[in-house]
Amino acid sequence: MSEREIYQHKYHQLLPELSERARRLVVAADANSRGHGGSMFIHKASGISLPTIRKGIRELATGVMLPENRDRQPGGGLQGYHGNRRDGRE
Repeated sequence: MSEREIYQHKYHQLLPELSERARRLVVAADANSRGHGGSMFIHKASGISLPTIRKGIRELATGVMLPENRDRQPGGGLQGYHGNRRDGRE
């Protein structure tokens, strides 16, 4: 079993059980531990995008703390529908 396959197996089991933020931090920690080229290796093994891995690396470096029970900063994520559409329909 190659090193990449080992990571793929790990992520296949672990990542579905984690929150969005926890997934980001796990792959970021793995990318950091691999050093140069780690982000690309982890991207290929996990399927998580490079910008997401880089965001996790920044969060680990700066120690960003979110309020309890939150995965995103306030205001992040999908925005609600407010009834205004360009085509005039409700």
